[in-house]
Amino acid sequence: MSPASFSSTELRSRLESPAAFRVALGIYAAVLALGLKRFLVWDQIQVLEGSSSWEMLSTHHPHALRWLLMQPAQVFGLGGWDPHVAFTAWCFVLVWVTVRLLARAGALAVGDPAREAALRVWILLPLALATLAMNGRLIPAFAGLALLACLHVERAAGVPRHWAWHLAGQGVGLLLTAVSSGTFAVGAVACIVSWAVGLRWWWTAVGALAVGGLSLAFLGKALRFFDGDPLRVLDHGAGALLAARGPAVAIGGCAAVAIGSLLWAWRGRFPAPYGLHLRVPLAACATLGLLGWSTLAVGLPLAIALAALPLAKR
Repeated sequence: MSPASFSSTELRSRLESPAAFRVALGIYAAVLALGLKRFLVWDQIQVLEGSSSWEMLSTHHPHALRWLLMQPAQVFGLGGWDPHVAFTAWCFVLVWVTVRLLARAGALAVGDPAREAALRVWILLPLALATLAMNGRLIPAFAGLALLACLHVERAAGVPRHWAWHLAGQGVGLLLTAVSSGTFAVGAVACIVSWAVGLRWWWTAVGALAVGGLSLAFLGKALRFFDGDPLRVLDHGAGALLAARGPAVAIGGCAAVAIGSLLWAWRGRFPAPYGLHLRVPLAACATLGLLGWSTLAVGLPLAIALAALPLAKR
């Protein structure tokens, strides 16, 4: 082996090492700790300061789930921290969790657990940079979708988990995705498909009907909000780019995205053998993202993880 190729191999090995991951994570933590970046609490949550979680849930308050998502941040605020500082600390933990879960899910999806350490670095670097341009409100959903993807890939790969642990994990994952109705719908689709795949054909059919029903319910809610105008429904998502070109382009474009996403999720071959559980939530993000930019953006960590898999191949 030539000195040049040896140096290149050695450099790659060091960049993908656990030590490199810790250094990158430390730099990200320093940026947040020094106040160079702050993640911002929802305005609605600040207004509800001091409210009872049980009262909000029992009265079906529209922001009850978002309020629950903020409760772990209160731990960081016990020392009198500013709410935005506490939320920033909570988001840092969630980014770390997201990276660890997606690295595990990606490595298991291709049947190569040895890739996990390298994947952590390749996922953290672009994801950390992307979050620096965000207000942080999607970060809980990043972690929730990562948890669901990891649980579903583990189940498909035969990793031993007690069914109660799996169900509890799905509950936590769905709660974390509840930053908006669209992101929650993506998490729900991922759960339905996970339980339907691998069972008898009628369960797969039931799963397909459940996904279809959930999608119709999501669309119906959006239509009611926009007074039944189907083009206005697209105003807050990627569909606005199609709607600007007229009804025919909007309808045809949305149908093409939905059908293309479904075919890619179901018939795609990368990553194999358990990549279905990474493709399905990403396809749901692409389809439902036509109605909401946040729903589209929540698929960013999954997209990064898929792109990182070839880079982490040894």
